[in-house]
Amino acid sequence: MDNENSTKHIKNNEVQYYYDKVLQKVSTNIREKYNSGDYFSLGQEGMYISLVMFDKYKIQFYSAISLTYKCTQNPFNQFEYLDIASIHAIIRSCYETFLTFQYIYMQPEVIGQHEIKEFKMSRESFFKSLQLKILLYKFEGYKQSVSGFSSLPEELRKNKKVSEEYRVKILDNEIIKTFSDEQKNDILDNWKPSWNKIASKTELSTWNSKNMYNILSQHSHNAYTSLMLLDKHYRNLDEFNKEAMLVQLYEFTAILVNNLVKLFHIDGSIFDKDEIALLNEFYSLAHKNPNDTL
Repeated sequence: MDNENSTKHIKNNEVQYYYDKVLQKVSTNIREKYNSGDYFSLGQEGMYISLVMFDKYKIQFYSAISLTYKCTQNPFNQFEYLDIASIHAIIRSCYETFLTFQYIYMQPEVIGQHEIKEFKMSRESFFKSLQLKILLYKFEGYKQSVSGFSSLPEELRKNKKVSEEYRVKILDNEIIKTFSDEQKNDILDNWKPSWNKIASKTELSTWNSKNMYNILSQHSHNAYTSLMLLDKHYRNLDEFNKEAMLVQLYEFTAILVNNLVKLFHIDGSIFDKDEIALLNEFYSLAHKNPNDTL
């Protein structure tokens, strides 16, 4: 997506509309490939999971935009109430989905906290790594669902059984067999690295990969300083920059779109010049540290 077009004519509150067009084009393109049976090196299940993950991401992206620009108003109060805390919480959820996608689909050489020995980036090795990560992803999901279905005994028994079946499959996996027993147990207990560790292997700048999750989490936690910061914002809403809340969302969305274009061989000509210019701008910002000069 190399393009030097300027975005100066695009207003800050118009960015949402360009991103909407980009996400719809990407979504339509991927779904058409899936429906035609073009699964690339992902296999049908790998492609399907990526589609569902992208749909989740896209829906929450729109929710964050909607809360930002369609504020509810109290007719008995002069202030417009912007749900800053919820917007940050939704963006954090988008970020976690982005990082989950990065780990499963874009970081084939890492399993849990461990590197695969002598990993060679070939179509076959990528697919084997992807298959193992999907097994681990499903295993972790069924483990978590056991507590979620505790009020339904038949579902509880089912999920325990399925979880154990995936555990057996994982331990029988040829990649897992290359790890020590201690490493195997660690991978089963921690199917993925920490969010920050996954972020450190993405195209985010070092500063962003170390700090973005904490920044997005600040309003989800009720720490005193976060509460006071929120109170300050609400007492000075006329000075609060709504668009600034969305910059990080736009940054890692640009990276995600770039990854999807590469992974699914999407023809870049589906994007118009303004869309490409805007994606490039936020893609560049994602690579920068706050103190870098533009």
